[in-house]
Amino acid sequence: MGPSQRTLSTFRVPLPLGRIILGAVALLFGSASARADLIVQSESFALSGVIGMDVLGFEAFHPALGTLDRVSVSVVGTFTFPIVLLPGQGGLATVDWRAAGRGRLGFAFSPLDASFRFAVVNPSLEPLPAVLVSAFDLSFSLTEVTDLTGFVPLSFGATGAIMTPPIVEAQRDDFALRFPGDSVMEQFLFFPPPGVQPAAGFSGGGNVLLQYEYTPAVAVPEPSTMLLLTAFGIALAVRGARGNRS
Repeated sequence: MGPSQRTLSTFRVPLPLGRIILGAVALLFGSASARADLIVQSESFALSGVIGMDVLGFEAFHPALGTLDRVSVSVVGTFTFPIVLLPGQGGLATVDWRAAGRGRLGFAFSPLDASFRFAVVNPSLEPLPAVLVSAFDLSFSLTEVTDLTGFVPLSFGATGAIMTPPIVEAQRDDFALRFPGDSVMEQFLFFPPPGVQPAAGFSGGGNVLLQYEYTPAVAVPEPSTMLLLTAFGIALAVRGARGNRS
């Protein structure tokens, strides 16, 4: 008697039924291509006093939402600072702008603040009132590349003054929730020019736009849904097998 032989029966799931199974899986697990979502926050700030100061608050990014890909910050504003020039006084009057996160999160200008330089002169023999006025804008983005290099490219500009850009110290994680209750608290400080007599305090203000671009987390189906999908697939496979044998 020769060696025993084992016959393996094979079957295929009919193409339409296979497409139904693949379609159900795609609906449950989502598309293979990642889509980006965007969270946008906007806060206004106001300046007053000889040292212009304001504090702004933003929601931190929650890691449960997904992967934080990019943080973008844009600041647009104006300031006015009245001064009195003494007889014969002239030169450059410099207003410094410092930003710092209050707490664990946020960005900072470090080690170099932003500055605004004004050319001033009083050729008369009497004190001369003058007003330092500037509109300004500043924007930057934080990505995987800036996290690795530590270099944050800036877009900046000012009217009425020559603006020297700051050095921004920040990473994407500086905007992500670390502990319950964390928020992004940002403090702005504008300092009067040294050696110049103030006639009044700062006035003005502006707006800060903060954007989080992120890849949403993939939702995991509930166990009951997985069981239903498995049963559905088995039923279709058995039906296909019966069709093949017939």
